[in-house]
Amino acid sequence: MNGRTRVSQYAPGALMAHRKIHVACLITDLDTGGAENNLAMLATGLDTRRFTVSVASLMPPGKIGRDLLARGFPVTDIHMTSCTDLRAPARVVEWLRRTRPDILHTWLFHANILGGFSAALARVPVVIWSVRVAEPRRSHLALSALALGLARHVLANSESLRAYLVRRGIDSRKLSVVPNAVDLQRFARPREVNPGKPIVLFIGRLTRQKGVDVLLRAAQALQGRIDVQINIVGEGPDRPDLLQLARDLNLANVKFLGQSDRVPELLASADVLVLPSRWEGMPNVVLEALAARCPVVATNTTGTLDLIRNGENGLLVPVNSYLALADGIELVIKDRLLARSLAKKGYETASGYSPGAMVQAHENLYLTLQAKARIRL
Repeated sequence: MNGRTRVSQYAPGALMAHRKIHVACLITDLDTGGAENNLAMLATGLDTRRFTVSVASLMPPGKIGRDLLARGFPVTDIHMTSCTDLRAPARVVEWLRRTRPDILHTWLFHANILGGFSAALARVPVVIWSVRVAEPRRSHLALSALALGLARHVLANSESLRAYLVRRGIDSRKLSVVPNAVDLQRFARPREVNPGKPIVLFIGRLTRQKGVDVLLRAAQALQGRIDVQINIVGEGPDRPDLLQLARDLNLANVKFLGQSDRVPELLASADVLVLPSRWEGMPNVVLEALAARCPVVATNTTGTLDLIRNGENGLLVPVNSYLALADGIELVIKDRLLARSLAKKGYETASGYSPGAMVQAHENLYLTLQAKARIRL
């Protein structure tokens, strides 16, 4: 799609509202992450002459929640303690009845499900789901199918994710695509030259989805072929198992660095960004690496396919193939001419995914759905 924002069925210049439209955003958490970053870009970028925004997080707000509060946005903590917290739905309903939004825009699986049911009880006129990953788990798919009728519209963040959702039975007329966005200025810093070993960088949540175990096996396969430092940035439930796997594989060149707010600096100093995900929607970290002119080696999974053209602006390898991943890493490290070419083309790709285009696409959708809701009243 090369960064061109598509909103199915909706032309630019949708009907203007006579008063400000109140958009309430509900998300699972507001810690560092792709969906969270895009929600913050949207909330801070919406035209304040036409929209007001309130935000709620099912889990206690993290860094992004604190940033939004500091910028004057109302952020509500729903205090959900677990997926079985039976008090959370009542808190969401109470928040919606108190704030009385025209549109509820939910982000991520738990917020989509809980927000959909709560909005029906609170009589919110328009509910928009934001689906961010090609979720393969049957329990998630079944519950989503059950609750889908509660959403008036569903947003995907890539064309390949949209196609996946259509195959899963979602009516294409109910679907739109608004890709993720990246702030080029945030990553506009000189590339650093490593005096020591080349750095292979992973940034993401430590879960099975992200395929860090595949990266560790690729690291073992690279021993004796190239001498690199592999830095793994992020936290998640699989951390203990991954640490044990690294020990079992005798990987002395792997460091688990934990969570970091220094993503631009990390990308500027890395020789290659690796994302071995088993499934995605549109990985923000790949967009960020492209913006930072850091070469990318990633799996050819949903969403990543929309960003990377193999051999042109990055390298794609099969899912779960640690040998192919090792080969891709070795190629980028050894062939510096290729690495520079991938970085240059990658930056050109990232420049097409602007926050302004993302915000405009959401505004058009909000205005159109709000106008239709009024007609139905």
